[in-house]
Amino acid sequence: MNGSLSFFKSGWGNSHNLKFGWEIAYYPTPGNQPGRISRADKDLEDLAPNDNRVQGLPPDVEHRLINGAPSEVVLFETPNKTKNFQWTYSAYVNDAWQLNDHLSFNLGIRFDRYRNGYPDQVHPVGRFNATEVRFPANPDVFHFNTVGPRLGIVWNIKGNGKTLVKANWGQYAWRVSGNVAGQNPNPLAWSKRYVWNDRNGDRLWQRGEEGRLVAATGGSTNERIDPNWKNNVTSELAAWLERELIPNFGVRSGVIWRGDKNKQVVLNPNRPFEAYNIPITVRDPGPDGVVGNADDGPSFTAWNLETAALNAPIVNLTTHNPYLTDGEDHYTWEIAGTKRMSNHWSMNTSFAHTWSREAVNGTNPNAFIGTESDQRKHYTNWQAKLAGTFQLPYEVNISPVIRHQSGDPFGRTIQARLNYGTQTIQVEPESARRVTNVTIVDVRAEKGIRVGGRRVAFFFDLFNILNANADQAIVQSSGSTFLRPTVIVPPRVARIGAKFEW
Repeated sequence: MNGSLSFFKSGWGNSHNLKFGWEIAYYPTPGNQPGRISRADKDLEDLAPNDNRVQGLPPDVEHRLINGAPSEVVLFETPNKTKNFQWTYSAYVNDAWQLNDHLSFNLGIRFDRYRNGYPDQVHPVGRFNATEVRFPANPDVFHFNTVGPRLGIVWNIKGNGKTLVKANWGQYAWRVSGNVAGQNPNPLAWSKRYVWNDRNGDRLWQRGEEGRLVAATGGSTNERIDPNWKNNVTSELAAWLERELIPNFGVRSGVIWRGDKNKQVVLNPNRPFEAYNIPITVRDPGPDGVVGNADDGPSFTAWNLETAALNAPIVNLTTHNPYLTDGEDHYTWEIAGTKRMSNHWSMNTSFAHTWSREAVNGTNPNAFIGTESDQRKHYTNWQAKLAGTFQLPYEVNISPVIRHQSGDPFGRTIQARLNYGTQTIQVEPESARRVTNVTIVDVRAEKGIRVGGRRVAFFFDLFNILNANADQAIVQSSGSTFLRPTVIVPPRVARIGAKFEW
């Protein structure tokens, strides 16, 4: 439910356009896990080349291997049903204040309240749990009350609207998920992850082969919310210079800084950062994942967990990351040109370049291996875009769009088996590699027909005309599948349709 009210007033320092608004929303998040089919790591494909759902792989079990060697096994407690919810309450006020012909302000503030909870529910008996567990409702597991101020300034230098200087600043609190880890002691996936001691060497788990408990989810003793949790907040500051060069054509250029802090994380408070203090030498097997050949990388120091913390109870605590003393920063420079519709054509073009200093949301020192000296990931991205509309005779419009952007950067990772479990370690900086750059060309052709004072438009869209198939995501971990694409650009697609305008 939402509503708004606008109020126009002159005389309080020239003119004001005030707007007030509110919103109340309810987000239910039910989940149902009737049971998990047999699951296997890709290294088990020799046992099930076409289908992992084969006889012999036990249900509700996930096998994890490193280069074919058994590493860990996960046992899932199914079936299970869970229910969570979130209530949000929001209100805002905004004032577009024109002080004079040269100066105007945009002033605003927004309030948001997020409240998460869950109703009564039951975790039933399953293959790996012999006892039913009941959980009484909790309508307020946690809540946030957030305030977001906004400020914008426009300086019309000569008062004729041809040259403008703009600046704005704002803070934006994130709406947390309605299904936060730790919110409900009855999460959808109850599981226990163990070191896998494959005694008979068949790479199939049998009862008794599970070793030390590595991680667990589900239950009041495991799932918690930090009462001092701080919500994730994004701040943004931007400045622009806009200039009309000739009638109907203008350019603008500006810089934007965006920063995030209080990144959300799930950690075990019984395993603090400083408890990872036992040095161990790890060999980088190189891209092929095999130690002892020409592509091996240098050895490096990683950190095992001290014995006291290793044997402490497992707790999944949702909170802000206390190990990030600074947030992350993204700086963007953009230049754009705009031609208004005149002489039967219009155009928009832009180029943006972003320098990123991304925070690693890790909870132990091994997560920061491979980062820069400030324990951040440094990388750049860029993108260019050209779009236009051409009005031809007989109400025919042609609208092409061309986009060209850099592929996402990445650094190679390895899987290291440490005493507390398998750890993903980045052995190359984020700027070391990049997936393929992407060029996409789309076009729309539209034909309008007047019918009794109304307009009917028939259109034909063609997306990805060049049928580009650049990879957008790839396997970053060393091994036989390193650099294998997992997501590529969708293929050429055609669409026809019609719209009625009145």
